[in-house]
Amino acid sequence: MTQAAVVADVLDDLRGRFAGQNYYDPTQRDVSINAALAPLQDAPPEVAVDFVLIGLRIVREGPGSWFVHALNHAVGKVLRRKLIFTEDQLVEIIGLVSVPHREFPFKGILNAVQSFAMTPRIAGALRLLRPCISEFLGGSEARDLHARIDILLNGPAPKTALAVEGAWSQIVFQEISESAQRPAWERIFAHASELKSSEAPKKWRATARQLITELGRDTFLEAAARWLVLGPSPDRPGVQISAGEAEYQKGFLWFLADQGDDPLPALLANFAEGALKKIPMLGAVSQKVGNACVNVLAEFPGIEPVSQLSRLAQRVRYDTAQRLIEEALNRAAEKAGVSREQLEEMSTPDCGLGLDGTRTERFGDYCARVSIAETTSAILQWSDQSGKALKSVPAYVKEHHSEELKDLQRNVKDMEKMLSAHRARIERLLLTQRSIPIETLRTCYLGHPLLADMSRRLIWEFDCGLGLWHNGRVIDAAEREIDLKSQKAVKLWHPVSSDVQTIFHWRCWLEDHGIRQSFKQAHREVYLITDAERETSTYSNRFAAHILRQQPFAALAVQRGWEFRVMGQWDSHNTPTLELPQFGLRIEYDVDFPSNENEVTGHHVYLLIRTGQVRFLDGNRMRQKLESIPPVIFSEVMRDLDLFTGVASIGNDPAYGQNPAAPFREYWNSFSFGELTEMAKNRASVLERILPRLAIAERCRLEGRFLVVRGDLATYRIHLGSSNVFMEPPGRFLCIVDGSATLATPRNLSLPFEEDHKLSQILSKAFMLANDRKIKDQSILRQFP
Repeated sequence: MTQAAVVADVLDDLRGRFAGQNYYDPTQRDVSINAALAPLQDAPPEVAVDFVLIGLRIVREGPGSWFVHALNHAVGKVLRRKLIFTEDQLVEIIGLVSVPHREFPFKGILNAVQSFAMTPRIAGALRLLRPCISEFLGGSEARDLHARIDILLNGPAPKTALAVEGAWSQIVFQEISESAQRPAWERIFAHASELKSSEAPKKWRATARQLITELGRDTFLEAAARWLVLGPSPDRPGVQISAGEAEYQKGFLWFLADQGDDPLPALLANFAEGALKKIPMLGAVSQKVGNACVNVLAEFPGIEPVSQLSRLAQRVRYDTAQRLIEEALNRAAEKAGVSREQLEEMSTPDCGLGLDGTRTERFGDYCARVSIAETTSAILQWSDQSGKALKSVPAYVKEHHSEELKDLQRNVKDMEKMLSAHRARIERLLLTQRSIPIETLRTCYLGHPLLADMSRRLIWEFDCGLGLWHNGRVIDAAEREIDLKSQKAVKLWHPVSSDVQTIFHWRCWLEDHGIRQSFKQAHREVYLITDAERETSTYSNRFAAHILRQQPFAALAVQRGWEFRVMGQWDSHNTPTLELPQFGLRIEYDVDFPSNENEVTGHHVYLLIRTGQVRFLDGNRMRQKLESIPPVIFSEVMRDLDLFTGVASIGNDPAYGQNPAAPFREYWNSFSFGELTEMAKNRASVLERILPRLAIAERCRLEGRFLVVRGDLATYRIHLGSSNVFMEPPGRFLCIVDGSATLATPRNLSLPFEEDHKLSQILSKAFMLANDRKIKDQSILRQFP
């Protein structure tokens, strides 16, 4: 009898013994399982290995029946034998049981893993398994299994009186166990674990200061900086930390509250960002730890902690953390006697950059130069003592200055985070239209080492008119210098306040001078109230009846400052909301899951949602007439909705239209090649200016809703809204998934603004299709006649 036949007979026997049963006694269950497994006793070990793999595949796919329940126990019994598995088999087994809220023979599986040398693939699989083992199994059993996985990944628990609760404490306590000051460290962490409240009482903090003094302040701060760099969940992305681990970290963070030395604020902010990082369908790594970071940062004196809090305000979206950050910043602003916005401007760090926007560090005979590129990116370039550029980090620096190199690389990453946060803050000025004193413009924007690069590419509205930095001075539309001494205040220009000729002038000027704005300003879409909206009066249906993918919509909504939680097959319905308290307005955008939509994720979250009306409410939740809304606010809100649709609509997905059985086909067809929104119309006007400068200009033309590209094999019509492609002949849709075309766009192609992925995608497809004889992607070639 073959090995496969033996396994099949055992499975058939088990199925027969447990078919149709509603209940059985555990003792009788074991007797039946042992009888069915008897043929495996005399079979070669390879047969038992096959049984384990096939059995786990069946258990994973078919929960619920008594047969599957018995098979799960049978696999556990077989795993008690000392079987030999290959690396591929172990990785598959771990993957099969990495399912949340399910019971598997975890102990036997971990025994099998323990008998095999650890490899990167097995370690990666174990990291994915760990969060799937939850208290669904029982708290003590889950903790024991977590501890076993931690030991497999990190080695035996350190010899210390402290109990390891996760990856972070494993590393920290291992270091403590080898320290000559181990008793002092153990007292510190014992005290840390005693802190149960969200904030530390005075008595607790007094004891903490005393314990730091006993250990030695310098020793404590040096170790603290090292342990903060680890992050709350070292080397384990997508893993929530345990309650015990969170208690250790929270208490340890409060030990720092009375210190505040550099570089603690930046390290603490990074730790907070790691703790508040959202894990899909699970939540934050640890809200408790993230909130503690914010509270401790709020305790620090000086400008640097305020700067880090301001950065977190732009990047963190959890309600409690946001509230704590807002309260901390408002307290700091009140203490300084300035507004919240002024405080954020005053506290922007220079990140060590000089007035030219660069930073230079020497490492022996080598020089490292940090500079800003593409608004939110920083580049690190190396050169030798003769000034010759080097392609990588010199070996000498890696060997003799490894710690300084790590600090520099970490500072570069922190600088990129700061740039991203401040770009979002400055773009928000388009909505708020806040008046800025001229001296603040000089010092906090145009002359600031970190922000000068992005600020000097923006157009500002002065008392005397519009102006922009050019060649060391601010000029107006006629390129005459504006004397800033004669101006009192300025605000960031929004094109909705200008006529078409003015907007067109600045667009042309930027394009002619090769200036790429850090976000759309001169080329920003303008949304005016339509006759249909005047008719409906208090609501707009302009972006109603769209079918959107819920996950990308939710991510983008939160990024743009809206409040929204994903909806699923539970009591989860909510309305995306944008709060504008400075204007006394609340904007609501109706969304719902389609009544005929049954597709959900593994966590029962709806894949698709349908959009409805948008309305503007006052502080009393009373609807406001659209004509009473300030034009800038109306335009920016409508732009957000256009952006949501342009990014998340199923009509943007070329693969969706390939499935004839997919729901909402009629909507997909109408969106994919239908009328253009303002964002898509704006794209057409940009292309009109760009096309003549392209190498493929003779093969391209704009025609209504399409960019028409003439190839050698066919003519292609690229829709300016969805970027989907229609091919003639033979007059049918051509599916090009994102990625196939991106390599076709010349890197030196300069667009007048950053972050329009759809425009880049359209141009990428145009370059590829204009040279269609050179296409090698088989998924595209198979669609040609």
